[in-house]
Amino acid sequence: MNTKDIREEAKYALKGKWGLAIALIIFNSIIPLIITALVTPRFGSIFGMGFELLLDYIMFFLFTMPLVIGLGWVFLGFVDRHEVTFSSIFDSFKNFWNVVFTSFLIVILLFLWSMLAAIPSAIAGFLLISFSVIAQSWLMALLGILVIIVPTSVCVIFTALKYSQAYYLLKDYTGMRATDIIKESKTMMQGNKKRLLKLELSFVLYYIPCIVAGLVATILFIQGLSPLFGLFGEIFALAVHNPSNLNPLLLDWIIFDTLDQVTVQAALFIGAGILVLLSVLYSFAISFYVLPLRHASAAVFYRNLNPRNQDDNPDDFELE
Repeated sequence: MNTKDIREEAKYALKGKWGLAIALIIFNSIIPLIITALVTPRFGSIFGMGFELLLDYIMFFLFTMPLVIGLGWVFLGFVDRHEVTFSSIFDSFKNFWNVVFTSFLIVILLFLWSMLAAIPSAIAGFLLISFSVIAQSWLMALLGILVIIVPTSVCVIFTALKYSQAYYLLKDYTGMRATDIIKESKTMMQGNKKRLLKLELSFVLYYIPCIVAGLVATILFIQGLSPLFGLFGEIFALAVHNPSNLNPLLLDWIIFDTLDQVTVQAALFIGAGILVLLSVLYSFAISFYVLPLRHASAAVFYRNLNPRNQDDNPDDFELE
């Protein structure tokens, strides 16, 4: 199935179920935040910030991830034409420890693979940002940020694609070990990562206005900071090359000369803020359509790779 066929099948699976799908996505987004906000500060105030951070990770694996996986199972139920109710999002808790352990292994693998790109790109990016202060170049600063973000993101994306089918496999093969689930996902995705990436990118297209607005806002924001780059650059140059001239009167002149440009910079900041606000509102509105369709399409993609009789009991499945 190509991307168009998958999306059409997903729309058919969601027919008459859009309301339930949206409600479950909202529930899955809000409830973990509420539970974490209620639980972790209380214990953090008793045991300290370190324990609060540890508790956040524990809540993520023991509560948030099972809910996320349960949401995926709900959409797989839509695709398989099974009876799905609101409580179906908790089905993943029936296979709780296998779900938690599989999630934990995948997060560890994502972290280890991402470090291969993150460390060298972070070093290169921070060097560029440091040079941008001296050169007073916002383009160099933007390039430094991209050097930090892009290589690591690409590595994480392709690793995530490799393990993307594991959560659906947990539903079809409830007795399968976490390590075998991950291996099977890797096997299933051999030669299919580009297909899934193309499918996922088809949903990114809906957010292109947000991406463009975000980039423009970033440019405006950095441009608004350019006088500060110049200020720090001049002070740094004086401190390095001629520290004897670094006196309070000269510093006052540099700072007041920079403040003369405040009006223009304020306009740039306001423009950036308006763009960010509009992009957030658009993103929020379009997500009510995109997110259910994206989840359903991912389930269709999996079922296309791993077809089975819709009347079969998932508990009876074993991999050959």
